[in-house]
Order: sequence, then C-alpha cells, then structure tokens
Amino acid sequence: MSFVGNAFYIRLKNRSSRISDQFFHHLVNILKVLIFTIIVIIVVHLIVIGGAYFLLNIMKIGELSNVILKNNTALSSS
Repeated sequence: MSFVGNAFYIRLKNRSSRISDQFFHHLVNILKVLIFTIIVIIVVHLIVIGGAYFLLNIMKIGELSNVILKNNTALSSS
C-alpha cells in the first residue's frame, strides 16, 4: 500500500471506530435510562401497595375498635 492509501485506511478505520463508540455510548445511555425507569416504577408500585396495605390495616383496626366499643356499651347497658 502506498502512503496515501495507508492514511486513507487509518482515517476510515478511526471513523468507523468512532461511530461504533458513539453507538455504544448511546446504547449504554439508553440502557441506563431503561434501568432507572424500571427501578422508579418498582419503587412507586411498592410505595402505593404499601400505603394501601397500611390504610387497610388502619381501617381494620378502626372496625375492630368500633366492634369492641359496641360490645362494651352493650355489656355495660345490660
């Protein structure tokens, strides 16, 4: 190969490696965004489910206390 041909080959090789590096960086960024989004969705679901479960337990405790109060008033009035 002549010097000009060699220089053209090196320039072409550098350009293709730069394109593949850019593609790789774009791919890594896309994967980062996807992983972050999935983690955020999981955390939000856990918070919502935990909050609903907590509210259900509070409602059950409230119902139990109402039943206990009704039973106590029924027993004390008789």
